Amino acid sequence: MNAVYLFIKAIVLLSSFYICSSSVSAQYVFNAYTRDDGLISNEVTCTYRDSRGFLWIGSKEGLQVYNGKYFRNIRHHLLDSTSLSSDWVMSIAEDSRGFIWVGTDKGISKIHPGHLRCTRYAPGKKMSSLVNSFYSKVTADHHGTIWALTSNYLLCLKKDSFVIIDQVDRPGHLSIGNNNQLLIAIRGSLFVKKNEAGLLEEYRKEDKDKFVYTTLYQDVKGNYWIGTWAGGLLMYNSNWTNAQQFKWDQDPSNPSATNIVLSISGNKNEVYVGTSNGLYMYKIDGAIDLANPTVRLQYKPEERYGLSSSWINHIAIDQKENIWVANTGGLNASMSLNREYNEMASGTGLTTDLLWTNDGLISSSWYGKGVYFFDRKMNLVKTIPYFPESKKELNNSQISGLDLDDQGNLWVATFNGLVEYDLNRQRTLAYYTKENNGFATNRLNDVWVNKSEQEVWTANYDAGITRYDLLTGKATHVNKENSSFIVHDLIWSFYDDQAGALWILTNAGVIRYNYFTKEWRYWTEVASDTIPVKMGRANVILKDSRGIVWLGTENGLFIYLNQQWFFKGIENGLPERSVNGIVEDKKGNIWMGFPHSIAGFNSGTLSTSILSTNNGVVLPTIDLISINPWSDQLYMIGNHSIYTINKEYILASHTESPSIYLEEFLINGKSYYSMNDSFGIEKKNFRYNENNVEIGFITPNLGETGKLMYSYRIGNGGTWSASNENNRIILPQLSPGSYQIEIRATKDGLHWSKEPLRISFVIRSPFWATWWFRLLLLLVILTGMVLLVRFVSTRNLKLKILQLEKDQAIEKERSRLAGDMHDDLGSGLTKISILSEVVKKKIHNDEKVETYLENISDSSRELVQNLNNIIWSLNPGNDQLQALLAYIREYAAQFTESCQVMFETEIQPIYIDKEVAEQVRRNIFLVTKEALNNAVKHGKAERIILRIELIDPSKLRITIIDNGKGMDVKGQFGGNGLKNMEKRMKEIGGSFSLESQPGKGTSVFLEYNI
Repeated sequence: MNAVYLFIKAIVLLSSFYICSSSVSAQYVFNAYTRDDGLISNEVTCTYRDSRGFLWIGSKEGLQVYNGKYFRNIRHHLLDSTSLSSDWVMSIAEDSRGFIWVGTDKGISKIHPGHLRCTRYAPGKKMSSLVNSFYSKVTADHHGTIWALTSNYLLCLKKDSFVIIDQVDRPGHLSIGNNNQLLIAIRGSLFVKKNEAGLLEEYRKEDKDKFVYTTLYQDVKGNYWIGTWAGGLLMYNSNWTNAQQFKWDQDPSNPSATNIVLSISGNKNEVYVGTSNGLYMYKIDGAIDLANPTVRLQYKPEERYGLSSSWINHIAIDQKENIWVANTGGLNASMSLNREYNEMASGTGLTTDLLWTNDGLISSSWYGKGVYFFDRKMNLVKTIPYFPESKKELNNSQISGLDLDDQGNLWVATFNGLVEYDLNRQRTLAYYTKENNGFATNRLNDVWVNKSEQEVWTANYDAGITRYDLLTGKATHVNKENSSFIVHDLIWSFYDDQAGALWILTNAGVIRYNYFTKEWRYWTEVASDTIPVKMGRANVILKDSRGIVWLGTENGLFIYLNQQWFFKGIENGLPERSVNGIVEDKKGNIWMGFPHSIAGFNSGTLSTSILSTNNGVVLPTIDLISINPWSDQLYMIGNHSIYTINKEYILASHTESPSIYLEEFLINGKSYYSMNDSFGIEKKNFRYNENNVEIGFITPNLGETGKLMYSYRIGNGGTWSASNENNRIILPQLSPGSYQIEIRATKDGLHWSKEPLRISFVIRSPFWATWWFRLLLLLVILTGMVLLVRFVSTRNLKLKILQLEKDQAIEKERSRLAGDMHDDLGSGLTKISILSEVVKKKIHNDEKVETYLENISDSSRELVQNLNNIIWSLNPGNDQLQALLAYIREYAAQFTESCQVMFETEIQPIYIDKEVAEQVRRNIFLVTKEALNNAVKHGKAERIILRIELIDPSKLRITIIDNGKGMDVKGQFGGNGLKNMEKRMKEIGGSFSLESQPGKGTSVFLEYNI
């Protein structure tokens, strides 16, 4: 098949069609909104689409606002002064500030469009002029000024208060004319506001019993259209002349209801008239004949997309040219996008295949409707309803596929075999069947002519592929039994990409055959991020101008690029799962058809536009889509018809930057939406524990293409979040600080809101985390530290002074005691010693006396020596280490000399200038003294060595070595002397040890950490 102009074949029941004139009613397909869809009442009285894009719906049971996603209700509550004045809504308007004004049967209400609270202007409230003024109608002029007409007054809103302009005697209707004139219709009279005095000027007055005016409207040509209760439809030109009147045929069952015009609205050069007998549309380009409307629409139960009721209460046309029809059966909407596709052909069957040729289009159908030929402008040229009578077995057979060979012959696949048809001679050349030609089956799904090999391939239903050699007449079968590349024998269709590859669509995936290299390859699933995705039934395939292969299956879209498949499903952007058609237009845009959606991929902006029933668009069930290669017109085939689609409108409407509005702002579940004129946050400064934030926002999307996606960021320059459909943000446990949150919306991921929604607020830090508290705390701490340091310093100074005074007192006392002992006790003992010596010298004859005196003398000397030792230890002047070591050396020398023992010293120079406590000096000296005494007295030593050394930088060792008789030492000291020596060293933190053997002398070791 020709790859440039070939539309990819889809698999659903398809059919023939015939050309007919464009149906006007087809352009007015209506969506219906009823109680089942969320309306609070099916008796809809009026509608209004505000400047932000939201739809306001009035009824006899309250007011609603609709954003395209859900309804929000505003109703009257007896005990709530911020509720609606009454549930019977009669009119809706918007002022220049964006507030919504609602006229009810019991007064007027102003509504804040954000939090939906009302300010009532009702009888007995706000102003005396509204007392007993019921049946209020409101409208806004071209400047956004609000005008109100009640049962008694014409009012104008000035500075949020209504001012009386004029007085009326009964309810009526008001609207705004082309020159911002105020048009008022009251029973029997028509008025135009105004002269400079502010009064109404009566333009026309009729018999009050003849006409009851219900509505008044001025079209773009200046004509005045007037609806009446009993006089039908009236129309005057701009000069109030050339009046026309039209009364439609009365309904015998309800004659009074057939001549009521309830609403009139216009759109460019069209005027829509809502009556009790249906909806009328008049073209006003030329002469207007009220008796012959261009369109007349009424409620018909059999019409799925028609009006819900013929009794029309109100008509409104919004900025998007959508038509909103309020009636007694609910609300009907004819979206502008619905009018962007038109029915151009209809028939009794379903289309199965489209084959574009140089002459035009060839189409086939099921149920024996034959083959249809169209020229390049889609005009029907010829029809082949059936094949010659001589072959009855092929008559009226379902046709499933088409292809052309080099000679221009048409090959037709049917459910009863294969037909070769000569287009030039318009005759059947041959029939090929299972019985006569060896085909695998007579039920064929498609045909492909392999021109290079002079073969015809058929896609068989549950029988694989048949390759028929036109030169030899031999049929070869390729199926899953004799090939490894066919995994399912149900073959749907062929696609020749004109690059040497034939793509074969099966019930389990796709096969690629390279008819140059004779290589086969197949795919049934594609790897994804989680688990492999099965292709399933392959519906359609396209190789675009960039070489990308697009495969549509029952499970989604598969894209073949750079020898790798990629999957895209409803989880990541597709409007529906099953892809029924894929085509490429001249600009390289890719269009995809789904059962109830059309999606266009813009190759320039890389955005995707979606026309879908989910967006309020009424679409037929789509079987195929195709592109006219000459006009680049996109066609949609479904519901037995062909429709033209306005591609450019769909792409352009999708690139709009959607606006976004705040709907709710909650802190810890409490709303802080502004209650004043600002449509934002009422409070912007919150405590530290008010930090659970929830923001609701919305973008109106009434009947527009594209799926709304949202993204947000915190702080300027922050990272935007991943886009999603959720229109709420929850930010729990926010830390204290200043926040600016920006929220934006998009329909295609590229065109975001021009002005994002910005929300700023502050969460205050707790007082203990504020800078001033921290500074104060720091000052307190510093002050406390200064006071503490001062207190400790003063206390330590006092203690040092006290200790110094104490030490001085002790030293003074020690000095005094040493002096007294030296002066008094020492002198007395010395005297005793001297006397003893004298006595001993004078008494020579008494040996016993001499012995006693000798003892006295020895004891006295010893006592004097001990006293000197005590005095030495008490004397503060001896507290230095050098003094201790010098004293020990001196004592040892004197002691050994008196005992006539040889004495040696081995003293290491010690240069440590350190004080040694009195107890330490005393114990070291006494232990050394005891060791010397033991060496002489018990060891009978003849030679003693005193060794003083430092064994490390801070440990002093004193060693006394003798050559006495020694003793047996077995780990423990038996005598009290040795135990006392050990005890004295432990008291000062030192150590005592002894080494001795009988006959080998003794070594005493004293160690102390200085």
